[in-house]
Order: sequence, then C-alpha cells, then structure tokens
Amino acid sequence: MTEEQILYTFQAVRRAESGELLARPIRQLSEQEFEETRTAIYRLENYLTGFDAYIWRALEDLRATAEKARTQFAEKGSSFSPGPVVSELELRIINVCAVVKMYAEHVIVRLGEMYGKESTERGDVKALFSQLYDSSLPYRVSNHLRNALVHGSPAELMQTTLHTSLPESGQPVTTVEVRLSRDGFRKHAQNAKVRDEVVALSEELELIATVTDTATGTMALHEDIMHLLSPGVVCPR
Repeated sequence: MTEEQILYTFQAVRRAESGELLARPIRQLSEQEFEETRTAIYRLENYLTGFDAYIWRALEDLRATAEKARTQFAEKGSSFSPGPVVSELELRIINVCAVVKMYAEHVIVRLGEMYGKESTERGDVKALFSQLYDSSLPYRVSNHLRNALVHGSPAELMQTTLHTSLPESGQPVTTVEVRLSRDGFRKHAQNAKVRDEVVALSEELELIATVTDTATGTMALHEDIMHLLSPGVVCPR
C-alpha cells in the first residue's frame, strides 16, 4: 500500500450542544476492511434514511401537534383561539395519509428497480399491500382521504373538537378529536366501496386514531419486507 493510499478508521464523538463531530485515527485499515466498512455504512444509512422514516416522522409530528392543541385548550379554556393549531392538526393528518400512500408507491417502484418488474419479490410485496388494504378499514380510509382532499377541503372532511370535562376524580381531562365527516366523504371520495363503508358506520371515524393505526400497520409491514429493501442489514426485533 502506497503512502497516498493509507486508510484510517475514526472514532467519532458528537458534541450534543453544538452538533459537531470530533474524530481521531485509531488504526490503519486494510483495503478489504475499508470496502467492507464503507458498504456497511452505506447500507445502514439507506436503512436509517429510507422512505419509511417519513412515516414515523409524520406520525410524531401529528402526536406532538395533538398534544399542543390539548395543552393550549386546557390552559386557556374559553379564551383559546383554535384556528392556527386546528389548521396545523389537519395538516398533520393529511401528511400521514400522503406519506403512507407515497410509501407504498415508492416501495413498488424501488423493488422493480432492484429485482425487476416481473420479479417474485415485487409481486409478493404488492400482495402484502393488497392484504393490508383489504384487512384494514383505517388503511382504506387514509388511502382515499388523501384523494378526497384533492377534490374537497379539510373544512368539508374534518371536524375538530376540543373538550374538557371534570370527572369524579376532580382533575380536569381535556381531549382532542378530529372526526371524518361522513357527508364530506360521501361527496368527495371517489371509491364507491370505501365511501359506502364510511357512510354506513354508526358514528364518524376519529381521524387521529385512524391514521395512527394506518401508520403503525404500514411500519409493521415495512419490518417484514426490510430484508428486501435493505439487503445485508440485520436489525433485531
């Protein structure tokens, strides 16, 4: 190995307060070790920054916004101005619906690029998405709510309620709900079967719970197909 080809491995320490990384050489790597390490880093980065990451990030944003709405209403009561936080809450719900739908589309395209459009891998995963769609009303509703919002508006499709009650314990309890308007869904949803399912429900669906179920179900499916999307990465369950 020539002097110009010397390769090093580094120990990195992150300074939490500044975000900086400090590194120092530990020992010289062989060319094979370097290639193996670079491949491992590439695979791990692909796993950590894969499209599924947008799902849990969108879900965390939704949870944080719901908690913000609950806290603000609990603190301010009748002086609470709902407009900004309600609009943000609606946006977070839309984001989860959009990213779940985009995830399915992205995965099918990605598997086609990796294994071929007629591959068993791609066909099996398409079947898994179909099973999830058929078995989960929340998934079906989230899928078509995103499309319904192209034709309608959040004001027509979502109804937000903030409520504080005083139970026997004497401690006020504040809840946040976003209900799917059956009338709005009837008007704007294009899929007749899912539209009829929603209209026939005894009560309007609560959308925070609905899209949370959809996101967690999709992330569970991702765990089942991760070995295809990120071959070589082994993650403990």
